[in-house]
Amino acid sequence: MSGDTHLAELSRLAFAAQLEQAPASITASEAECAALAARFGLVRINTLSADCSYERQGEDVHVTGTLRADIVQSCVITLEDFASHINQPFQLHFVAEETLADDSDEAEILVEQDDIDLMPMDNGRFDIGEAVAQTLALALDPYPRGPNADAAISRKGILREGEEKESPFAALGALKKD
Repeated sequence: MSGDTHLAELSRLAFAAQLEQAPASITASEAECAALAARFGLVRINTLSADCSYERQGEDVHVTGTLRADIVQSCVITLEDFASHINQPFQLHFVAEETLADDSDEAEILVEQDDIDLMPMDNGRFDIGEAVAQTLALALDPYPRGPNADAAISRKGILREGEEKESPFAALGALKKD
């Protein structure tokens, strides 16, 4: 949080000491959806919400939840806009920033499976809204293909990975009698 260079479009600050056990919901406003769509290069975000459950683990906070979004993006093949739905479960661990600091001079860093979802907490506070926004970014297909992409590929004669181009003489070979 202290290293952020931009203002979070979906900021929802939470304080570890004041967390309730009841699940919490986050719903993005129209303005927040528009700002996130611009940030992530989407045509539009129609809806974005997340249900989160918090569990204190000493000074750390474990968050589980489900992100739901209805988005519109452009197909990388046809450039047509198309709608898609994202329903993404997530788990995050918020820990003190000092825990994440690397004091060693070693060039190689080993990352354990449990360390991948570590998020920084600054003096017991964290931005669950920004974490939801980042979860959305990770759930997006970097090369989205719309419903007409396969037909466009076929019309243009573009081969998919692993496909072989049929020989122009294949049709003649089929006519040849044994």
